[in-house]
Amino acid sequence: MPEGVSGRRVGSSAPLASTTLVIVGHGSHHDARSATPVYAHADTLRDRDVFADVRTALWKEAPSPRSVLRTVETDNAIVVPLFIAAGYFTKEVIPRELGLGGQSTPDVDGTVRYASPVGTHDAVTDVIVERAGRVAGDRHLGDDLGLAIVAHGTERNENSAAAARAHAARIRDWDRFDEVRALYLDESPSVGTLTDHFATDEVVLVPLFVAEGRHVRADVPAAAGLAEGSGDYAVPTDVDGRRVWYAGPVGTDPRLADVIVERASEAAAGTDNGSDRALAPSTDRHASSANGRRDSSEMNRRDSTADGALGFRAAAREPTTRSGRTFLRWIEAGRRGTEAGAASRRSPPSASDPEKPRATANARRTRSGGRVMRTWGELQVAGSTLADGSRTYELRHEADRGATPAALDRLDRLRDLRDRVRVDEQGEFRPLRSAPTLPTGWYCPGLDGATLVRAVETVYPATIADWAREREGSLDVTNFRATADRQTGIYDRVAALDRSAVDAVVRTCCVDDACLKRRRWEYDDGEAVDVPRVNGSFPCHEPCSMVLERARESVVDGAPVEGADAPNWDDATSDDVDRSSSRGDDR
Repeated sequence: MPEGVSGRRVGSSAPLASTTLVIVGHGSHHDARSATPVYAHADTLRDRDVFADVRTALWKEAPSPRSVLRTVETDNAIVVPLFIAAGYFTKEVIPRELGLGGQSTPDVDGTVRYASPVGTHDAVTDVIVERAGRVAGDRHLGDDLGLAIVAHGTERNENSAAAARAHAARIRDWDRFDEVRALYLDESPSVGTLTDHFATDEVVLVPLFVAEGRHVRADVPAAAGLAEGSGDYAVPTDVDGRRVWYAGPVGTDPRLADVIVERASEAAAGTDNGSDRALAPSTDRHASSANGRRDSSEMNRRDSTADGALGFRAAAREPTTRSGRTFLRWIEAGRRGTEAGAASRRSPPSASDPEKPRATANARRTRSGGRVMRTWGELQVAGSTLADGSRTYELRHEADRGATPAALDRLDRLRDLRDRVRVDEQGEFRPLRSAPTLPTGWYCPGLDGATLVRAVETVYPATIADWAREREGSLDVTNFRATADRQTGIYDRVAALDRSAVDAVVRTCCVDDACLKRRRWEYDDGEAVDVPRVNGSFPCHEPCSMVLERARESVVDGAPVEGADAPNWDDATSDDVDRSSSRGDDR
């Protein structure tokens, strides 16, 4: 059983076709590219119809690993960490946040299997070799050519460097290169002394990282002598009299989708060490009937249609989760003359019951022709009746409510919608999905009930499930103290914050101008945050990574954040690899 994690062995395998795959990555508060491989591999696997459903979660973005399970609609789920090494994140952080190892969770009615990280799989060795050959012009490998596998590494955690060493040893045995070395950014042997480790005239550097983030774009090239800072450089580049080739990170290679499937298959069969960790079943009040989950054949029909297209289906489908059906009933309630305060981000917390009659400025309905309009955060949902009597829906920004389709960009795939809403009006990254910075100028037409729910979840992850729980009085709330107490690494210090310091953090993060969510958590049981709750659209049941980061900064800076401007996450001071963690990096 993996070190530091307790749990029960799953006794039976689960067919992948009836299982939800959850790919977990690191994410970033200031670089959208950090999550790109996670989304790309998820898109590939959705297109292949290997799994009943494919979901994604990110440590520093939404949905978080802690929230993603409440969106799972099948009896079985397999979590595959898209990380390089079996280190701190994969052994401690992700299992902890998922509630694995015997911890209680209200988020799943079924079994969750946890796989080993993608980066330690033997198939990644082949990816490294092929990447090296491709960047060097597919030349005959081994002819006076050295290979440097560059990983992060840290002297504080030996597991961080283990994957690179294992891949290097395997390639060395193949005798494909004259020399093979594993080098590191944060431990010895260092990539900063690259040419000291090779006698060959040419060297290929292959970064053993998941994403094309700052380390790959700037830190490795600078340390290896290819460029100064984040400056441009040629490939190949002369470094101390040697020609040095620089490949792209292994995590972006399309073949890693196959590795993800392999890791999931191992976990399903119980042949992967990671599969020892499982969630004990618990009641999910928002599961659908028939065992609370979606029929796998129905999910496959959805994902196999038109490359993940959003458009209306010939056989219109209703949402299959209870929370999704509740959401759709709320949308349709506008036709019956009821309004929902929860539809507006300015509506009061008392509006958590969406079918309670009330009128608000932002909740609109039109009875003519069965049309209805609802507002969800900054989204406008419009519903209408087709000639055959079926219902169809359109999604757009509420500010575009009067725009003609010709004036907007039509988005027909979930991935296109996701890419559009990851940046704001100026093209800047939106790490906080619930920030009031949703871009305008697009629309998604012809949605049935099921795809409407998926589209809304793409823009505002996990908000429908949380809203439905709140409406039924079953929302699980975790206060700041409980969240802070379970943190490790660079975030363990936030547990030292007293309530007044947390009040200051809340005043900068949990306000209308920063977030559309309505804070439900307090400082601790019996001790409220001394900041009024704002009129957010949907509930926030636990401090998010943005709040934790702001709290960490207040401890590191040693200065109060009282009266500070709303945080600019593009200028976040934290290093996305948590390099100050005592546990090391395994991305």
